Amino acid sequence: MTKKSGIQKWYLIVKYFIKRNTNLLLTYIQLIDFYIFLNIKNTSKRVFVIDIDNTICDTGNFRKQYSGKEIPESLIIRNVPIYIEAWKFLEYLQGKNETIILLSAREPKYMKISKAYFNSNKIYPDKIYCIERIKNKRNFFINRSKIIYYFYDDMSFGHEKNNVGFYQEEISYYQSITSNKFNFSTNPLDTKAIL
Repeated sequence: MTKKSGIQKWYLIVKYFIKRNTNLLLTYIQLIDFYIFLNIKNTSKRVFVIDIDNTICDTGNFRKQYSGKEIPESLIIRNVPIYIEAWKFLEYLQGKNETIILLSAREPKYMKISKAYFNSNKIYPDKIYCIERIKNKRNFFINRSKIIYYFYDDMSFGHEKNNVGFYQEEISYYQSITSNKFNFSTNPLDTKAIL
């Protein structure tokens, strides 16, 4: 058995760190992109930040069809049906030239597939972000005096196993910061206030 040099040990440590933290690093890169986007666009209107799975798309029920089968995640993302009411809502927002950000807890590697999927369904959000950890969504809401945020996220998990749960800590957090500049709803069809 050969002894590893100091450089080899450091290389393995750095490689391990990068491998374990790639998605977190990608989240921060997307967050920087979001801040730049808001500053470049210099939006002085409403920004609609909308979750994808079980908010726009019927992901949980779609996954149930493949229960017990090994199906690649990319296949699910490419084929999951969009709720017709959500599609109409997004179409309405596009027609009004509103700023639409899709913010999902999907792994970052699915961002390109997600964008292609929505474009093929004639939904053209300004940005799509896939950040993997639901808690990291908090970082996307920066306080800007000219922006009113509308955040739609079902905040649920476990649909495909008929064991639906909710991210109560996150729901409580978003409810606590609700104001005239930040609107939050776990009901993706709760659009009457803005239509």
